[in-house]
Amino acid sequence: MCGRYALRTSVPELARILGVELPADLAPRFNVAPTQPVAVLRAAHGQRAVAMLRWGLVPAWSQGPDARYAMHNARREGLADKPAYRTPLRRRRCLVPADGWYEWQPVGAHKQPWLIGLPDAQPFCFAGLWDLWEREQGVIESCTIITAPAADAIAHIHPRMPLIAPPEVWDAWLDPQQVDAGQALAVLDEAAPPMLATTAVSSHVNNARNDDARCVEPLS
Repeated sequence: MCGRYALRTSVPELARILGVELPADLAPRFNVAPTQPVAVLRAAHGQRAVAMLRWGLVPAWSQGPDARYAMHNARREGLADKPAYRTPLRRRRCLVPADGWYEWQPVGAHKQPWLIGLPDAQPFCFAGLWDLWEREQGVIESCTIITAPAADAIAHIHPRMPLIAPPEVWDAWLDPQQVDAGQALAVLDEAAPPMLATTAVSSHVNNARNDDARCVEPLS
């Protein structure tokens, strides 16, 4: 799963990597949590664009946000068959930029938090889906991050991980007009798994209200 992540990369560097303009006031994040607004890359009129969406999918057909249902993650298995994800998979695919995510490993009576990402904290993108909920009381654009079984290197920490989309598949994933749902999933499945680096961090990250550099500091 992926319940918290970080995006510390500078705006100019992230804009260069994503190939898109970014808001100059996009602040670094050290402890992004579900229901918060997050930067999402998607296609708009044939061009990449970044928007701020609610993390936690609110399906277009639903009654609206419901705290009883955690839809910040969508399992890769059966993705094309689940009512909440079928239409977004066909029409509304996105990428969620990050440069690390957190998982908690059970160790005795407590859980040890780990920061996981690419070597040297290089930014990357999670594969995601988004949807549009629209009623008289308002409009909500929201997203979810797709997860899959964990790579061998981190399976001892947690059995699942967010699905990372390498840059060479971004165009295909973001183009539902030319690449259908089955092809898009195949492109993700066939991508080479990334090299991952892990860092033990302190329990400071456990509290979602803590969103500062202490969250990513290696445990001393």
